[in-house]
Amino acid sequence: MKTWILIGVLLVMALPAIAEDQKSYQLDLESAIKMALDHNPSIASAKEGESIARARLNQARSSDALRLSLNSGYTYVSKPTLFGGMTVLDKNTNVNTITASKPIYTGGMSQAARDQAKWGVAASGEQTRTAQEEMILAVTENFVRALDARDNVRVADDAVAFLQANLDAANKLKDAGTAPKSDVFRAETELASAQERQIQAQTAYKNQLAVLRDLLSLDPDATLSLTDTLPDLIAKNEAPTSGKSESQRAEVRAMEDAVKAAEANVKRAQAGRKPMISANADFLNIGTGAQFPRQSDTFSVGIAASLPLLDGGTTRANVDEAKATLRKAQSDLDAMKRRVDLEEEQARLELESANARVSASDARLKSAQESARALKVSYQEGIAPMTDVLGARAALTEAESARVNSLYDKYVAQVQVLKADGRIMNLVSPQP
Repeated sequence: MKTWILIGVLLVMALPAIAEDQKSYQLDLESAIKMALDHNPSIASAKEGESIARARLNQARSSDALRLSLNSGYTYVSKPTLFGGMTVLDKNTNVNTITASKPIYTGGMSQAARDQAKWGVAASGEQTRTAQEEMILAVTENFVRALDARDNVRVADDAVAFLQANLDAANKLKDAGTAPKSDVFRAETELASAQERQIQAQTAYKNQLAVLRDLLSLDPDATLSLTDTLPDLIAKNEAPTSGKSESQRAEVRAMEDAVKAAEANVKRAQAGRKPMISANADFLNIGTGAQFPRQSDTFSVGIAASLPLLDGGTTRANVDEAKATLRKAQSDLDAMKRRVDLEEEQARLELESANARVSASDARLKSAQESARALKVSYQEGIAPMTDVLGARAALTEAESARVNSLYDKYVAQVQVLKADGRIMNLVSPQP
């Protein structure tokens, strides 16, 4: 008995942990986007790219800084070294040195390196924003498709409920002798088909939720409850921008920064042909040993200059590579601008098409609803055959599904316009 009591206590203690593992989330679109931006690994990776770029900038900035170093060494030899009666190297020698050095002139190489790193930081920031915008688009599209799938489940449920009721009515009419048995068979067949479509709709909804969980970095067993706030959220950001959207797009700005970084890299490579000048100083202390060739506790100051005369073509090759990189960056920028213009045009055309499909589906749905209502009454009065009723119901189900799909297609098209215009970030940070 004591063993069973202990097991019961342990199970009760484990229940809160089990319940905590199976978390439930009620999300609207904005909160889903924020969750993805906070937790998706691709966004974290993009931000680390920024950290790398900032570290490179700090490295470039430190290239002209004053360098200080402290060196200490000890040497033992079995016999002192003498030269002309003077001790050159004692048996025990300890030398301590403080050394300072600083570049004075680098031919523009240091400044070019700083400029290149600075534009690299700017480009990485725009790349992070691009990754965020792509994530917002992916979350929004999948959120919309999940709502679409959920509404299609409702349409399928309604069709099954209607056809079940229709089957019940056909059985009653058959029992009363006012309808043939073939009506019952036809009703059973249509109900079975509708139940199959219901299962397919439910599976599509579950699959869409699984994709959404992955984007939000949630556990596969997490329960999602989606709130439809799409119309209000999109309407707040729907006003079109004036002129081209190139300046709004983070991808274009990233490529522009990459071009500037490539220009700085050309200057950096060309500086390899110029002289370099640096200053240095040190303080020497000989703790133990002969004071040769320099006295203890003395300092020295010097300046050094170097001019490359022949480097086997290394500098020329570096310059050629930097110029080719610049040309590639400029070509990539031109291609990006053309792609952005095309995306904007395609997004607006798709939105026009989606709006037209919504209007057409509205008219189709109204006609199908009226037809299904009229034929249902006619069948109950013994006027219309079962085939007409089932055909009208099938048409109504298709019209309802088309209406749902066209509406959510419109939402996706609206969001794609925001993305093409460079305004999709407004979904999580609305502009005044």
